[in-house]
Amino acid sequence: MNKETTRTSIFLGAAVICCLFSGLVFWMTAPRTSTEFELNGKPFFETFDPKSATALVVSARNPSGELIQFEVKKDGDTWVIPTHHNYPAEAAERLANTTAALMGLNRDAVVGRLANTHGKYGVLDPLENSEAGGNEIGTHITVKDKNGNVLVEYIVGQRVKADENRPTSEVDDEQASYFYVRRPDEQQTYKVEMEVDLSTKFTDWIKPDLLRISQRNLRSVVVNNYEVVQGVFKPGDQFKFTRDSDFGQWKLDGIDEKTEEVASDKVDEIATMFDEMEIVGVRPKITLPDGRQLLKPDLTLNLDGLGQVPERVQRQIMGQAARDLAQQGFFLASAPLKGTDERLFGQQGKVDVTTNDGVRYSVYFGDVFLGDTESIEIGGGKLEKVDSKKKNDASKKGDSKNKVENDSTKKDKRQKSRFVMVRVKFDESLLGAVPAKPTEPTKPTEPEGYKPTEPKTGTNDKKGPNEQEPPVPPAEDKKTKLFKQYEADLATYRAALGKYQAELQAYNDQTEKRNKSIENGKKIAKDLNDRFGPWYYVVGVGELESLKLPRDAFVKPKQVDPNAPAAQLPAIPNIFFEDSKQPPKKSDSKSGDPKSGKNGGK
Repeated sequence: MNKETTRTSIFLGAAVICCLFSGLVFWMTAPRTSTEFELNGKPFFETFDPKSATALVVSARNPSGELIQFEVKKDGDTWVIPTHHNYPAEAAERLANTTAALMGLNRDAVVGRLANTHGKYGVLDPLENSEAGGNEIGTHITVKDKNGNVLVEYIVGQRVKADENRPTSEVDDEQASYFYVRRPDEQQTYKVEMEVDLSTKFTDWIKPDLLRISQRNLRSVVVNNYEVVQGVFKPGDQFKFTRDSDFGQWKLDGIDEKTEEVASDKVDEIATMFDEMEIVGVRPKITLPDGRQLLKPDLTLNLDGLGQVPERVQRQIMGQAARDLAQQGFFLASAPLKGTDERLFGQQGKVDVTTNDGVRYSVYFGDVFLGDTESIEIGGGKLEKVDSKKKNDASKKGDSKNKVENDSTKKDKRQKSRFVMVRVKFDESLLGAVPAKPTEPTKPTEPEGYKPTEPKTGTNDKKGPNEQEPPVPPAEDKKTKLFKQYEADLATYRAALGKYQAELQAYNDQTEKRNKSIENGKKIAKDLNDRFGPWYYVVGVGELESLKLPRDAFVKPKQVDPNAPAAQLPAIPNIFFEDSKQPPKKSDSKSGDPKSGKNGGK
């Protein structure tokens, strides 16, 4: 082969290689029109029946990189939260909305094709990534059926931001509900329109309002500030506040109404506190070997059937119950407190509140502790019991050590919380006096031979000047008087009967209303006891410290009404006293003084 042929072969080979390379580059960079973009507008998963969903799991990473998993599952006919001791998921509306929002999500537009873009859109799987930045890791959502089969599974990333080239006001409404989403088994990331609140917060899945009362419905607040110190009951201040209506003035038992009045704003603070008291955590109460609660909803011991249990086992059960209660700051007395039926006591006292529904709530206050989110919601984690009394004393004295502890509390984001237990009773007497049934008047007995007097018609009743009533025969005189008395009694009866019928209608209306109130009050008490019965609750401390205030905080000197008329001195008697130092005044000639000899000295 000569040099020209060789050179030509080299050029041809190079040309072929260039063509092949160009084709490869074109193939690699050409827009995808099939497998990636043909999915736009199509659902991630086939539509499923929301009724077939029996479990929802939400997984995410907190700012510290720790994995947080929150699960809601169906147990029989009830949705419960397994991660929180199977506490009922009371926010049924949120659950229904979340499930519906995840049903049939569509891929609106592909924004990323490769795995190296997952961090950019915040769709890294939290189950697999812990080192990435917080905004790079998404929220993993899984919905399963009763057999554990996955119905839908998504990783939801960042919210789609507004287009920087357009005014925010023009795109907020359009983009507000768009998120970056992908399937865990796919690399492609899509922009997806969805309305779902992906919360792993316990209180978002329950009804956090603990007592479910309205401040305006409160009729009494009884504060009992006893303490239990090392198993010894120590009485404390007691305050009983009452009022007669929704916006009535608070009264305090034992107040001197002449010189004192209630500081209503302080009592309103306590009433507001109970209205707004919210659940932040739960713990299950101890159960008997057969699964029953040892403490009944009314907080009495459920000892039925324990008589057949060996005494040794009974002692073990009671000892375990005592330890379980004490761990939360509650104590069970061997016998009721004298003069009461109280056997359960909170370490920091209790408060009874009543409502116009006839329902009495007894709230027992247990231990106060510092804890992180896990220890507050379900126990475990970091938990430190707090002696609230010592803490308060230290803060009043300006204890620098306490200040350091408070600073460290803020740093590690622990919060002060308190254990409480609640008992509910319906008390019919709180509805007021029972309506009194009116007495039906007795109809007078018609005398024998009585005939109603018929008015005369067609005759002139006017009598002449000399005319008189015909005399009544002596035999008829007594009977006529009897008939007249009967007619008078009959008129009185008819008037009383009309009044009775009106009073009877009012009585029937009041009785019907009261019976409905009784039925409603009993239902409220039962429903709440069923809710409270199995649980110790954890609430934020908030304003609970105000319960420990002295009497002076609730009572103030009585204020004088500036618009009230001023007290008037009694009139000065018309008596004059002669002043020996002053000469006597000359009498007026018109005064008629007999000593003057003028005008009256006749």
